[in-house]
Amino acid sequence: MKTVLLLPSLLAFLALLLCVRPSAAGPAIWQVGAARIAITPDRPVWLAGYGRDTLSTGVHDTVWARALALNNGETTVLIVTADLIGLFLNDVDDIRTQLVTPDLPRDHIVITCTHNHSGPDVLGLWNADKTRTGVDKIYLEAVKRKIVAVSKAALAGRQKAYLAFSKTEVHGISYNGRDEGIVDYDVVTLHATTPAGKTLVTLVNFACHPEVLTRENTLVTSDYAHYLYQKLETELGGTAMLVNGALGGMLTPLVTEHTFEEAERCGTTLADVVLVAIRTEVPVQ
Repeated sequence: MKTVLLLPSLLAFLALLLCVRPSAAGPAIWQVGAARIAITPDRPVWLAGYGRDTLSTGVHDTVWARALALNNGETTVLIVTADLIGLFLNDVDDIRTQLVTPDLPRDHIVITCTHNHSGPDVLGLWNADKTRTGVDKIYLEAVKRKIVAVSKAALAGRQKAYLAFSKTEVHGISYNGRDEGIVDYDVVTLHATTPAGKTLVTLVNFACHPEVLTRENTLVTSDYAHYLYQKLETELGGTAMLVNGALGGMLTPLVTEHTFEEAERCGTTLADVVLVAIRTEVPVQ
């Protein structure tokens, strides 16, 4: 069983809430904060994704929750992304309830997941015993607490920043496994820097399942997202985020093997495209 995650364009969402538009008069000063927190399980968990029932045997890399807080002087938006298969609305609402303030309405809090197929089951669909949930409830509650914490850290850490937008395409790392004619190659990036030029956050919006590693993998990993984060944070600093696009049924990695080497190729290729695109990024007013 595959959980389908459909997310509207990040750009369209921000345009709706913040009236985002390219600047004709020069860059505006925003208030931007970003933070990340590890949500890697400390014990074996049922891995989510595919039709498998696999208990993890170890950890390959950290899985994260990452948060971005934006304010344009009038409106605040919080975007959180986690390296998980997805979260049910009741869990999202539990998190939102702890974050709502007069300045941050419930519908300005976006909590999404990368739809990672090698992370912990937080939906309950994967367990060798079909009569039991695959959710480790202690782990899930810890994840929710950590998402609240990382969100508050991003909100509290807001500082003056410039916000810039770029859009390009990336080829060779994704394809449509069910309808070859429908592929979204667009990569949309929001890049926030301090007035001194220090990167605070690089948010990448790209549609592709994190499922380079198939059901044979038994290690907890964020899949190609791990290598995307690693490359962008090494090259730019700050916090890197992946907000997945409209994955549908289905945009999936274009790989020759289901290995960590291929996950690295996909993640670093995506990062390299972003690094080139931001050289010509457009200030957001």
